[in-house]
Amino acid sequence: MQTVSGVSLFWENAYGKNYAIEVSDDAVSWKRVFERENGVGGNEFIQFSPVQARFVRLLGIKRATPWGYSLWEMMVH
Repeated sequence: MQTVSGVSLFWENAYGKNYAIEVSDDAVSWKRVFERENGVGGNEFIQFSPVQARFVRLLGIKRATPWGYSLWEMMVH
C-alpha cells in the first residue's frame, strides 16, 4: 500500500470529457477519489486528498471525440 494524492494525465487527441480516478486495496472494490465533468485534454494535473491504495485506475465516463480514450502517460503521485 502507498499514499496516493494525485495523478498526471497526458492525453492524446482522443481525451476524456468526463472521467473519474478510483483507488482500491484489492482491485475488486473501488473508491472514487476524483471526478471531472469538463476535461480539456492535453496535460492535466489532478490532486485529491491523500489515500492509502494499492491500485489506481482511470474510469472513462464520456469521450470528447468519437475515437475512445487515449493517454500517452498516466503518472501516480
